[in-house]
Amino acid sequence: MVRVTGSASVIGLGLVVAGCASTDADWRERYLEKERDAGVVSSQLTEERNAHATAVAQLEEAKARISDLEKENEALKSRPAEAALAPAPAPAAVSDGAVSDTLERLRKGGMDAHETADGNIAIVLPSDITFSPGSKDLSGTGKKAVDQVAKELEGPFSGNTVRVEGHTDGDPIRRSKFADNFELGAERALSVVRYLVQHHKVAPERLIAASRGETVPVADNKSDKGKARNRRVEVVVVVPRDAAAAK
Repeated sequence: MVRVTGSASVIGLGLVVAGCASTDADWRERYLEKERDAGVVSSQLTEERNAHATAVAQLEEAKARISDLEKENEALKSRPAEAALAPAPAPAAVSDGAVSDTLERLRKGGMDAHETADGNIAIVLPSDITFSPGSKDLSGTGKKAVDQVAKELEGPFSGNTVRVEGHTDGDPIRRSKFADNFELGAERALSVVRYLVQHHKVAPERLIAASRGETVPVADNKSDKGKARNRRVEVVVVVPRDAAAAK
């Protein structure tokens, strides 16, 4: 018969206690691991929800853009038919006497107008008033001046081609973003053309932007007053000389 001594009982009890402690520690570690896993899953779920919301917003934006483009496309399709129904007016034929009368009328209206060397009608916009110094952007006063010219282009000259010429003084470009006077003249002419198209709906096909740089002075470039006169934009209305030329 085997006897169980007191020391053996103590050892057995110690093993049971140790086993229980180890099991508790394992369960605690597993619990913490599950909590960490749940946190990761929660973060991933939040990210996916945010990504989904962003995708939905982008889709709605794309749908709206497509709708706008479809409307613009329909509007463009209708324009040729409208143009066929309402053909552009033919340019008015102008005799030599009529040119003089037109110039007189423009001058009485406060415009600086003259007949060009090729027999057309030019309305002069001084650059010092129309543009800020060294800038291609129309000033507030410049916009009002172009508004006045636009009334002529939409009225008496509604069928005529218009050549917008940029002119400069003879001083070379030194401290400016423009490469030379031709570029400055071109940019100012383009500013006038764009303003006529965007704000007065003048048909772009009627307009020509050109630069003459410093090559066509109207005054001496040796004086400040002369230079100021040379800095200008001329809105040139191209007019036929007789009725046959208008057809």
